[in-house]
Amino acid sequence: MINQKKIQIISQPRSGSSYLYHVLIGGTDIGRPPPFNKFPTEFLNLRYAFNDDFSDFEKMSKYIYNRLDDLMFAEKCIIKTQIPNIYDLELIDKTLIDTYLQKTEDMYNIFLVRKNIVENILSHCISKIQGLWYTEKAKSQDENIYIIDDKTIRFITEISVRDHIMLIENKFNIPCHEILYYEDSILGKSGPQILEDMKISSNFEIDDNMINIVPSKDKKNTVKNYDEVVDLIKSEVRKNLCKYDGYILNKSNEIMKINET
Repeated sequence: MINQKKIQIISQPRSGSSYLYHVLIGGTDIGRPPPFNKFPTEFLNLRYAFNDDFSDFEKMSKYIYNRLDDLMFAEKCIIKTQIPNIYDLELIDKTLIDTYLQKTEDMYNIFLVRKNIVENILSHCISKIQGLWYTEKAKSQDENIYIIDDKTIRFITEISVRDHIMLIENKFNIPCHEILYYEDSILGKSGPQILEDMKISSNFEIDDNMINIVPSKDKKNTVKNYDEVVDLIKSEVRKNLCKYDGYILNKSNEIMKINET
């Protein structure tokens, strides 16, 4: 039986998942889960359950097994799971994927997809250079102008195309209960507007003033070599799509199956 008080947001980086997480925290009666004995501090920030970077795979494996146990016994929670971190599970230990699926089988899974892969990659590149993965209100006045180098673009594009295809193909066969598209369901919308359009029930109206995340600045005003960067991203996306059967980049900068165009 699916439990709408245990929600999992599945996305790739730079797709609006942090904002959606805060909307769901504030606009449903789920709220943050209680602290658990094993990880009383970290578990208050449960959105990082599968959104951490570990250089030590053995340490990561033990950490994930503990987190999965906590999730299975939690009565309610909202977690933010990014597709490259699930991919990491497979690299660490193939049995971890089965364990993850088993222990999250009662969760309500929301797939969040950012259709414009070029904007997604550009946002990812900026975040990597800034060292900021979401924009807080207090930091939204950053007036710095950044130059994105070719090496960063090529690296981010390769992993972003891989992650995007894993997400839209649902490589790990995660049960999907709702699909949201960033451009249609998140971009430019307030918390109440997002909740209103979702299938999941909301129990009280969210106060947008409580959300400490704001949209990023216009990228044309953030990236000095904007035009060159966009052209290279498009070129690299097309090059990387050659590794996958039947995909193209369409005029709207969306990755599409050839038979869907």
